[in-house]
Amino acid sequence: MINSSKKISPAQLFFMIIQTQIGVGVLSLPYTMAKASKMDGWISLALGGIAVQFFILIYYMIMKKFPNKIVKEIIVEVFGHTIGKVFEACLILYSIIIGVLILNLYTRILDRWILPETPNWIISLLLVVCSYFLAKEKLRVIARFNVIVSSFLLIFLVLIIYSLKDANIYYIMPIANTGWKSILFGTKDAIIALLGFEIIMFLSAMTTGTLKQKIKFITAANIFVTLFYLFATIASFLFFSPVDIQLIPEPLLYLIKAFSFKIIERTDILFLSIWIVSVFTSFVSYIYWGADCVKGVFNSKKPSRNTLLMLAIIYFLGQLPFDTDQSMDYLKKIASYAGYSIISIPLIILPFVLLSRKGKVQINED
Repeated sequence: MINSSKKISPAQLFFMIIQTQIGVGVLSLPYTMAKASKMDGWISLALGGIAVQFFILIYYMIMKKFPNKIVKEIIVEVFGHTIGKVFEACLILYSIIIGVLILNLYTRILDRWILPETPNWIISLLLVVCSYFLAKEKLRVIARFNVIVSSFLLIFLVLIIYSLKDANIYYIMPIANTGWKSILFGTKDAIIALLGFEIIMFLSAMTTGTLKQKIKFITAANIFVTLFYLFATIASFLFFSPVDIQLIPEPLLYLIKAFSFKIIERTDILFLSIWIVSVFTSFVSYIYWGADCVKGVFNSKKPSRNTLLMLAIIYFLGQLPFDTDQSMDYLKKIASYAGYSIISIPLIILPFVLLSRKGKVQINED
């Protein structure tokens, strides 16, 4: 059982989930959803949020039986230590894949928009070095940082709201014109866009409060992120025509760049400055999760060493030539498969957990 003095509060859990989910993909989200379901991509995104809530409810059913254990500990209880070690090794691999994807997308966007003359290995190194100093700290420190920087999301919202003055509602009319088959098919892309919620498998047992309190805050985080993404996606759909939106990889940046103020000439630079913080927090969450699994697999009790190992692997893998659209699409596809595999774990183990005689529902946790 985890010492309560090392746990975070339910409110901190709320902000941790938000900052893990809202990361590098927010800039290209409208483009991704437009490719998946055209101008009805926002409906697919809403359905994706509902699907995520289904996974959260599945996890709630598991946690009712093992209220104070994270998923890797539950797997050890039900399937034994060998399967538990294999699962932890898979989590390390998953964290590395997501970390490499974040690092490459972050580098590519900064290279195109701000630092075209700076070598990509330096841009990557800056994120990795900064991440080390936060990821090696205790969970409470990371959670407090996430709470503080979440206020920056308000600037995101203000800039997006301002863009609505040029909105054209007819771009998304008629609603569901694409057909429900395409809309439902696009839900799979929406779920990948919402990845980050799976960190509840690690954080929920490291949070104080009753199980119902935790689920309420987890649900609130899912609703917030879904609405935030919906707002950003619909705003882009209302600004760009159905043809244009499928030709612009980072619609939000082009949308914000179209506006300037007396004291701010390049609003896209301001937008990117805030976005970098979101990328940083999301990256740190996966590094911390992976480093914790390294501790379990290799019995290494030095957080700084585990964190350094994770970052070193991700950094050097990130220097592989993912400089073409084809190679980046391949990396995204690998990350998508890895994401589906991880979020399906609770669904797979649920029958075994319910049939297991181990574990006991604690009344005070329910």
